[in-house]
Amino acid sequence: AAQSGHNGSGKVERDGTQVYIVNSDGKKYLLNGLADKGKGIIYLNRNNIRLDVPIHEYTHIWSQILRETNPELWERGIELMKQTPMWNEIKNNEAYTLRDDNAIADEVLAWLAGNNGADIFAKLDSDGTNKSIGTKLRKWLKEFWSALKSFFEVHGEEKVKELSLEEFI
Repeated sequence: AAQSGHNGSGKVERDGTQVYIVNSDGKKYLLNGLADKGKGIIYLNRNNIRLDVPIHEYTHIWSQILRETNPELWERGIELMKQTPMWNEIKNNEAYTLRDDNAIADEVLAWLAGNNGADIFAKLDSDGTNKSIGTKLRKWLKEFWSALKSFFEVHGEEKVKELSLEEFI
């Protein structure tokens, strides 16, 4: 979730045009956006949004599709993402409580897609120790998008339109 001080768990609340997550301690955290995969809803704060937030949040849904339809490709992506500096940045970020590799990889991928992904790859390319991981990760991302494209082609436009949200995600 694109957020400000959010720890990754809690109840979603709306207050006018603002979306918050309320943790068990009762503290509210303002969100720029949130993909609630359980409900199949993407929340976007109109008053607190950046251009990268919608693609970031939709990537959470797309990564769930890949995990369910092509788990082998997803696992390869996890292994590649673990080799990036972003993995530990997100894993150790106090704003998140991401407890497993799937959750961390989901957030890394969303950041690559929505949060200045081009800049992140440029940094990987300029760092001699990470240059090969950048190349491998680019190749994996092409496979990721190809797998999603195949998902939509198999289901066809009309079939995708007919899918319930639970079937879609």
